[in-house]
Amino acid sequence: MVKANIKETIEADVRGELPSRPYPTKKVTTTKPPKEKPKIIMEDISIITEQSKLTKKICPAFGIVETKADSHYYFGTNLTCRVPIKFKGKISYKQDTFLVLIKDNRTKIICHSKNLQDYNYILDETLLLKNSRWDLQHLHKWLADEDCTPKIEPMQPKELFKKIKEQFEFYLDLPEEEWYDYLTLWTIGTYFYSFFIAYPMVYLYGLKNTGKTKIMTLSSYLSFNGSMFVGITPATLFRLVEANKPSLFLDEIEKLLDKKREGSADIEAMLNSGYKKGATVPRCEKGKDNKINVKEYDVYCPKMFAHVQGKVSRTLISRCIRIVMQRANPNDKRGERWMEEHNPIWQKLRNELYIFALEYWNNVLFYYEGTKEIKKEVDIDNRDWELWKPILVMAKIVDNDLYLKMNSFAKSMTTEYQKDEKEGWEYTIVKVLKENVDIERYYFVSEIRDWLINEYENIEEVPKNRSIGWELKRMGLTDRKREGNKGHKWFLNDKIVDNLVLKLGVTEETASRVPLKEEVVSDVSAINRGTIGKSNFYNNRKKKGNNSINTPLLTPPTELTPLTTPTTPKNIMAIITHLSHKQDIVPIENILKTALEAHISEEKAEEAIEHLKREGLIYEPRCGFLQKL
Repeated sequence: MVKANIKETIEADVRGELPSRPYPTKKVTTTKPPKEKPKIIMEDISIITEQSKLTKKICPAFGIVETKADSHYYFGTNLTCRVPIKFKGKISYKQDTFLVLIKDNRTKIICHSKNLQDYNYILDETLLLKNSRWDLQHLHKWLADEDCTPKIEPMQPKELFKKIKEQFEFYLDLPEEEWYDYLTLWTIGTYFYSFFIAYPMVYLYGLKNTGKTKIMTLSSYLSFNGSMFVGITPATLFRLVEANKPSLFLDEIEKLLDKKREGSADIEAMLNSGYKKGATVPRCEKGKDNKINVKEYDVYCPKMFAHVQGKVSRTLISRCIRIVMQRANPNDKRGERWMEEHNPIWQKLRNELYIFALEYWNNVLFYYEGTKEIKKEVDIDNRDWELWKPILVMAKIVDNDLYLKMNSFAKSMTTEYQKDEKEGWEYTIVKVLKENVDIERYYFVSEIRDWLINEYENIEEVPKNRSIGWELKRMGLTDRKREGNKGHKWFLNDKIVDNLVLKLGVTEETASRVPLKEEVVSDVSAINRGTIGKSNFYNNRKKKGNNSINTPLLTPPTELTPLTTPTTPKNIMAIITHLSHKQDIVPIENILKTALEAHISEEKAEEAIEHLKREGLIYEPRCGFLQKL
């Protein structure tokens, strides 16, 4: 039956009697010819020798653009623009955000790719600030548009300085009057820092509630692109500094520099090098083609940071201007005042700072490196001169009397810093070399350590052989040998030692880090006698042979005031000092106990401790313990 049906179907098909059925058809696809890629004609490559024809990378935050006629300083800011669009003969409008460069000749450059191409510019980075720190209405009036009359003129330097200083004086109680001047000049200088080889970092330290955060907050409101952080990753920090060129404010720096925190070494390296122009941090990043590229991030910018506890490296401190903060007097209302971020005074002063910088940048260059360059003072060394020169330039712009005042302040602060730096062991080592190196030969490191022990008597205080060797290497000594198990020995003579004395400026007052002798520490009554701190170091120095150098005896440190009034904080400080030889952090209980044995009542001792805290000489790293600053 089935076969018959198949046969009938075939026959009907042959006769053409079967209904037609739709069969699927393949879609015919037409392939477009591939786009022709641009090809480089190698034979016609030529080197551009004219500087004016090179495409220039420009910074989005600030910089100088050059024309054939002259140069112009500019600030960059992201602004919302009304953009006309022509399509099919009709014009419509939309809003879009563009980076706009505001130049000192009251003109602007809108950073669209077509517009930049006409100027032969290319943007180096993208500005990461969403909102303009320059008020739009004020900016519009300052630009040289025909509909904006009368023009806004910049404030005189002396008047602007006075208005900013008034804010610091209104909110802050600082230890010295000159610090108000310094912070005002530092804040104004952040708008010019790209012209300086180095810009000083400001290091604030002291007890809690002494106004460190308040200083940074106030300054961040007024400084160029001020940005304040408590916790931030190194990667984010590098990108922000590269793009925004901000004034950077870091509170509680001990958290960022904590060795247990990932990236702390990167942040410390950035702080150590970021005070000087040209400092970069290399990072590997994926490009658009997923290839790994090495990018160098610029980390130079103004920085201010604060900490309460922990230690900051001497390297970092040497690059800073240090301010010891103190608590405000309880009757001083400034201790209770706080700055409101939306107070219109901050915006008003920022507006004035922008146009002041655009008008006076040439004057700053003249005083910094031009025909009117201010000269280095003889008693300020190179590193300190680098840090103080920008501040002195800003003072010169404001007023000559202010310049003379800040010049004197710079000298006094530099002298104080140099005294602090001379507490290091390198000065002490040079001192004992001067006293003991009698003939030209190789001296074992162990010999030098024996001299230190003999002079300072407290073995626990004296560094180990390896540390002494490292200090000698840091001083520039190179001639050394190793002799079996005895260790390294260094070649020394009178000329080498005298050269070290000259370089480090070692005098009879330096290197006087004389630890308390054990018998003095145990004899508490010595505190009451006012003899604590004396040592046989001053009278029984070891002489070696007839060729020993006849150096004068050192003057003993000033004796403590006898405790006719047991409230004197000086004697409590002496107790803390000799208890600190055994451990850095001293329990308050031990201080009070020792004071009681020295006939100082607990109440009087506590009063003295509070006084020392207010003076910034000690602080409380944790509850119930004290540590010297």
